[in-house]
Amino acid sequence: MTDRHRTERLGVNAVENAFLKMNWLFRVQPISDFGIDAHAEPKDAGGPRAG
Repeated sequence: MTDRHRTERLGVNAVENAFLKMNWLFRVQPISDFGIDAHAEPKDAGGPRAG
């Protein structure tokens, strides 16, 4: 694992932790590249928030 990849994973994990504490859905994009690393969205009653 390169230093850049390790730093990327540490950052994504820290952000994931913050969103999970807010009870949001968090989906990591597992491909290592320069771009979107994850998607997050609020949820209601266990699922994605409508609208």
